[in-house]
Amino acid sequence: MAERYQGYVRSGQLLNVRFVTVKDYLFLLRDIATQVTKTQPKAMLYLAAAVSDFFIPDQKMVRLIPS
Repeated sequence: MAERYQGYVRSGQLLNVRFVTVKDYLFLLRDIATQVTKTQPKAMLYLAAAVSDFFIPDQKMVRLIPS
């Protein structure tokens, strides 16, 4: 499985995008989708992110459970 993954990365078929905020993610997604559809109109984007991947600054964090 890891070999296949690395093969896709090396061939340019899989692009891992790092982001810090949800806003960063959405802007990157829009830019990538715009560029991909210009060159590959039938391309498919596969998006995956865990909730824990999103950063929320402490001052904006809502505490639902007392810590």
